[in-house]
Amino acid sequence: TPTTSASDGDDVGIVNDASEATTTTTSTEPELDPKLTQCGLFCYHPACLQPLARPLPFLVSVIGLYFVQSFIVSGYINSINTTIELRYGLTTKEIGYIYASYEVFCIVATFFISYFGHGGNRSRLLGIGCAIIGIGYFFFAFPHFLGSAISNTVPVSVESSCAAGGGGGGTSDMNCQVQDSALLILCLSFGLIGLGASPVYILAPTYLWDNVPQKSYPLYAASLHITSALGPACGFLGGAVFLSLYVNFPSSAPDGLTTSHPLWTGAWWLGFVIFAGLALLVAVPLLAFPTVMPHTAAKRLQKQQQQQQQQQQQKAQPGLKRLFKNALWLFISLLIVAEQSVVQAFVAYVNKYMQKSFNIPVTQSSIITGALVIPSAVIGIGAGALIMRRYRPSNKSVSLLMMGLCAATTLLTIGLAFCTCPNVSMAGLNAQYGIPATSGAAASSSTAAAQLQLNVSCNAACHCGSLSYDPACDALTGTTYFTPCHAGCQSKQSSTGSSDSWNYTDCSCVPIATNASLPGGYVTGGKCTAACYTFGPFCALLFIIVLLTACGYEPSHILTLSCVSESDSSFALGIQNILQRLLAFIPAPIYFGSLFDFNCLMRSSDSACSNADASACMEYDLTRLPYMWIGVILGLKVVGFLFASACFLVSRASRAVDLLDVAADATVAKEKDGGAMSASTKTAVQIGAYSSKTDVDGNHVA
Repeated sequence: TPTTSASDGDDVGIVNDASEATTTTTSTEPELDPKLTQCGLFCYHPACLQPLARPLPFLVSVIGLYFVQSFIVSGYINSINTTIELRYGLTTKEIGYIYASYEVFCIVATFFISYFGHGGNRSRLLGIGCAIIGIGYFFFAFPHFLGSAISNTVPVSVESSCAAGGGGGGTSDMNCQVQDSALLILCLSFGLIGLGASPVYILAPTYLWDNVPQKSYPLYAASLHITSALGPACGFLGGAVFLSLYVNFPSSAPDGLTTSHPLWTGAWWLGFVIFAGLALLVAVPLLAFPTVMPHTAAKRLQKQQQQQQQQQQQKAQPGLKRLFKNALWLFISLLIVAEQSVVQAFVAYVNKYMQKSFNIPVTQSSIITGALVIPSAVIGIGAGALIMRRYRPSNKSVSLLMMGLCAATTLLTIGLAFCTCPNVSMAGLNAQYGIPATSGAAASSSTAAAQLQLNVSCNAACHCGSLSYDPACDALTGTTYFTPCHAGCQSKQSSTGSSDSWNYTDCSCVPIATNASLPGGYVTGGKCTAACYTFGPFCALLFIIVLLTACGYEPSHILTLSCVSESDSSFALGIQNILQRLLAFIPAPIYFGSLFDFNCLMRSSDSACSNADASACMEYDLTRLPYMWIGVILGLKVVGFLFASACFLVSRASRAVDLLDVAADATVAKEKDGGAMSASTKTAVQIGAYSSKTDVDGNHVA
């Protein structure tokens, strides 16, 4: 019959086309260079290395790369930023410049790697990047080896009584030169680290994807994610270990300079030197892996590379226009920017906030931060992933979930603002000599004004102007003095029999206690600390806030992918990542650092250098800092909630429009059936409604 003939003809045509396609493929398949599947460096490819050309050895090498990168960049640097401030007299805003330099270099390098990185040996590019990271680590530690062993903010001794005659301070010209150039060196070095780190999260997953069986890839990818989470946690713990060592390790610290002293400076540079060597070691095996694993089909790899290049060249501009016309993608991207700005505030500065607000030593604050922030983030990300896997919610439900998370974290953030401690009562700053500060005393934010008030008639004979900050406490009045010299103390004696704790006696500026066992007025080393019981609630609230914030990571990621076409998914994530860096990762450390500087009460005494007016801050106004710092975080949370609400409205509107289309189709079908809808038409309408919901709301259920 004609029908049979047509069917046979179609079958014949299909067979002929397939045969022709097979012939064409066989004839045009390129020859693969055997060296592309062999391990080795340059022209040296020994047979003993070829058994290593497998996915598992490569995974071990990449895990090493992920660890040495995340240890420093996501953990260690955040635990030592206050030490770098003190060491080189930097402001917190200038520390923000260091963070921003990493992101700027990373953005520039990402553009080139995204377009040209897939065409060559990706493992070798990872090895080159790892070597650049190691070089960057070494140069970051380089300022420590410039100048003399002691910088202008680290005292040669802590002898600061009146008998010392103000001789405990002083700086050399070489030290001032190191301080002035340190910021430039640190920014360029951290930017170099960003340059080397840019291919890590782009090329490593794609190399595994192309060379690992599909069923095994999730296990390999999970190993990388776990390493990315453990690296920062180990970085904070490592910071606590290295900061417990004196900055001039292996030399010992001067007598009286302990880890709880305000001028304690730990061996911040030692972690960078050690991990510079580790990064160079990890780079060697990565440089030796082949372009393609021997068991991988070269034809499929080359086809994927050609498709990626064609998509990048032909669809970049139209894809960008489609993305920014996609309201749901735009709102979820802005929501992520707001949330990541909050994450930057917590990760970069919560360690410093604990030190200054709750008088926590730098070594302890690093351990506490690592124990709070990193585990809560890991638990939150895992919980979000389980929710998406278990319930597979629609776009509207995901938007509603994000609204709930933003609302909950906003309310909890308000509670952080009330977890504060009182200001230090500093003689000459916010308290009169010998008289405790009142609760409503206004504290000057000017360093120059504070310095003028420190020298009064009772300590004029001591000439204390050049001494560095070495606080001493008068327990009788609860007043802290800038140094024992400023309290007019003539002598000192050990309070415990060791050189770590001192009592300073015969203090002319200190009231004499009626039952004093020491001659004259006396003070003890260290600041006076008022009773404060809000640190525990602060840690609990912080843990929950970070956990809930991280819980929205995976839902927002899936919402991003479900609201764009499959061909635009990679491009959408890439542009979203660039928006995060431009709008969150770069500016957030700078403006949050400026908030700290704005609330500075007293900076380190360092008049010998030209930038003394912008040196490290020693005391902050705790009556304003919590409300301003937490207030900006709260504002970002509110903005995030508004964007989450916009996502919900857009998802609901898209759903309503799609249901109207289904209803219109049903009406047309009803009219064609003469006013009665048949059972098959009803079934078609129901299927159409469900299919519409699946497409628009992002359900991945067949």
